[in-house]
Amino acid sequence: MAIAAVVSGSSRVVEIVEWAADLPDVVWDRLGATRDAFTGVRRVPDDSTLSRVLTGIDADALDAVVCR
Repeated sequence: MAIAAVVSGSSRVVEIVEWAADLPDVVWDRLGATRDAFTGVRRVPDDSTLSRVLTGIDADALDAVVCR
């Protein structure tokens, strides 16, 4: 989700979250997002959660994978 948002022009975590919140179900399906097992709802992570996840990613390794 974050990579697709950045490719679409988002550059800040808040923009990534906003971009994801506006996605139609068909795009969520294409990105492989799952639904909550109990509610059936897809939830966009909040900006603090997304920041923690993105901080733990090796940017050089991600760049290499995406550019392949």
